[in-house]
Amino acid sequence: MADITSEINTVVSDTSRFKTQQMHIIIAFVNELDNDTLHQFENGSERSIMNSYTQLLSACRTPGRRQYDEEYELESLTGVDRRNITMRSNPEFFERFRTSPAHMYGYGGNIYRDQTKSYYDIAGKILAGIGGLASFGAGTAVIAASQAGSSLSVLAARYALSSLGATGLASGAMALLRNNFSDVQIATNKDFLETIKSVAKLRNKLNDFFQGLYSKVLKDSEKAAKALDDEMGSHPLRYSAGSENQLVRTNLTPIQSLITQDFASANYDISAKILPQGEHADWHISVASMRGGERLLDRTNMLVLQQVVNRL
Repeated sequence: MADITSEINTVVSDTSRFKTQQMHIIIAFVNELDNDTLHQFENGSERSIMNSYTQLLSACRTPGRRQYDEEYELESLTGVDRRNITMRSNPEFFERFRTSPAHMYGYGGNIYRDQTKSYYDIAGKILAGIGGLASFGAGTAVIAASQAGSSLSVLAARYALSSLGATGLASGAMALLRNNFSDVQIATNKDFLETIKSVAKLRNKLNDFFQGLYSKVLKDSEKAAKALDDEMGSHPLRYSAGSENQLVRTNLTPIQSLITQDFASANYDISAKILPQGEHADWHISVASMRGGERLLDRTNMLVLQQVVNRL
């Protein structure tokens, strides 16, 4: 089995895209995702992930700050309360990542829809052909498109300018710049998406790791208990479990309880979360289940547990 501890270290200590505190925020956000959303965030396309992300973000906004596009209407119709506590606590961070173009205050359509981009492309060419941004608005652009003899051009100009919610100079300038602003936002989203995918992948691996351990322990609990005793006995100075032994270097009670109690009989809803600790890439793993409640495993616990799994 792959070394899960090294993978945790790699993800938690990665500050190549975000600062340590921002990584902690992202990890906390992923910890709140349900299993379906978690798998989507690992395996989905950028478009599907960002659409789901926007719905989560929309659910956390106050009514006056919701996005003016179809995602708002869809989320309102479903009536599902999907508020993410981490999102609500860190709005300045999460509002940076969106499906609408940068600098356009929620207008401009979905940056991941190719058809919308094509409409703005056509509208931009029409507006550039008219010349003099100060003298036209949505009506002028549609008339010009009609004279060009293209129903697609009429549709594109009307769609692009009406979705901007304005006329005249501002509307025309925004229509011309919309796709450039979209590219800026897509680039901003990219680092976030890659980080989200790596954290979601790790959480899925952790869930699989503990689900696999549970299956092995349930199949032969005596063998699992012996594997734990043998592993602890092979490093007595580091892994002695007795509370009166002054040579104890770490507390292995969590994995002892996990193997000899929680996983030794039928259990359900096993879920693992990554809990970063401080500024030095330290961490704990939370393992929750219906039977055992929550167990907190530090790095040493995970190293020992990995060796126990390798013995099974």
